[in-house]
Amino acid sequence: MAAGQRDIPVLLQPGNGATVRAPGEFLYLKFADREIQAIVTGRDGTQSRVKMVTGDFTAPGGGIDEVELINPDTTTPCAVVITVGDGEFDRKIIQGEVTITPGIRGADGQFVDDTRSTVRLRVALGNLTQRDYTAGDVMDSADVSGLDGAVLASALNDGRLLLSDDDGHNWSVWSDFPNGAPEPIVTDLGDGRGEQIGPEFWAPAGISTAFGGRIAFQIYDAATLKHRRDVTTEAVWGGTSGNPRVRALVSLPGDRIAVAHADNDGGVTSILSQDGALLKTLPAYGRSLIVRDGVLHVIGDIMRASSWQLFDATTLAPLDDSHAKVPTDNNFRSSIVVAPGDTLIAPKNYSYLLERFALTDIHISASGSVTSCAGGGFLKSSPIDTQAEIYTQRLDDGRVLMSGEILRAALEIYTGRYMPANYLDYVYRVRAENLNGISPRTVDSGGKSFLAAGIPDDASGTFPQTLEITLREGLL
Repeated sequence: MAAGQRDIPVLLQPGNGATVRAPGEFLYLKFADREIQAIVTGRDGTQSRVKMVTGDFTAPGGGIDEVELINPDTTTPCAVVITVGDGEFDRKIIQGEVTITPGIRGADGQFVDDTRSTVRLRVALGNLTQRDYTAGDVMDSADVSGLDGAVLASALNDGRLLLSDDDGHNWSVWSDFPNGAPEPIVTDLGDGRGEQIGPEFWAPAGISTAFGGRIAFQIYDAATLKHRRDVTTEAVWGGTSGNPRVRALVSLPGDRIAVAHADNDGGVTSILSQDGALLKTLPAYGRSLIVRDGVLHVIGDIMRASSWQLFDATTLAPLDDSHAKVPTDNNFRSSIVVAPGDTLIAPKNYSYLLERFALTDIHISASGSVTSCAGGGFLKSSPIDTQAEIYTQRLDDGRVLMSGEILRAALEIYTGRYMPANYLDYVYRVRAENLNGISPRTVDSGGKSFLAAGIPDDASGTFPQTLEITLREGLL
């Protein structure tokens, strides 16, 4: 791009505008999904309104102080990229960048690397009963009195729970909580509750070094629980034989890890890099660590304001109680872990009852099962819930007619977690056995995501059926 020219991506919501303060001498509409309106306020306070499509240019005599961009379409968002600059306008330079930039386009109008791949999913719906939970409600519970010692739970992204006793030993895996029973694991996975980070499970352990006791991580493949490697950290392992364990750990933005543990002066929360460097120490110690909506909660014995400290998960600045992103309830005891589906797993008080709580108000629209036809899916023995807005009817032949957010339902059941609001910004193509009465049906948005192209997740079809969904990285 020429000197003095800068690109500004904007996503305009249906029927709404966005004001961009962008001083300059000219405005060029580098990209827009459709015609938009621009209200240009000059440096001298004058205003002009123009309609623009991709490739249009304006250079008002009073210059540019700010621009209000308006999406006249009341139903579909519009991705826009404007170029504002000073000096001489060179259309060839600007247009050339559009044509030679590789990649695919997201809803913000920016190009991203083409990391698309296709998953082939066999989708079936079982339980069509709708259920509603309020934040704090108990959703499931199970008796774990058959396990040795108090229970610490670690949640894997595929819905399995890893359980250990209060000393971080006697490990077992529960593949279908609250149904069935946990199965013992021959190998101890460290000395305390761990955390899944990417495709790996990180479990803390104490080791002796020339500098004294240090926290280490024993790292396992999250799918197979086979050992991959170890990482020794600079954080002090300050426990005693009666209190040897790391209480909790959780991943933070920026490839960092927060660890609540004993040190030589009591207890702290250490912030570590993934290669083990000690980056910062927070004067907070708890039995549970939760990161939710950008807030790190260091929770003591009970999940309530008198027993926690809050920090910004990125900057680590202290926050007051008004920033809490979890419900407060005296029934939420120590050793809490966030599980898939925006839920909490915790022992009830000090009993042998393990409970799953709703973190937010949850509406379950249906339950189902999804397997990957390539063998890479999460295999479940019981249906997984979805919060997708769907409408279902059981047909006489036993199949299910489903209408509404079919893609969201398939992805939530497949991953075992609820989709973010912008999930359609990761979807580029769908091929289905039947959709909206067409068999087969392919919907392809080309180089733009479904969100950028304004393609809604609203269709109907009979299930079970196979869906092929092409997505870019970052959603699954």
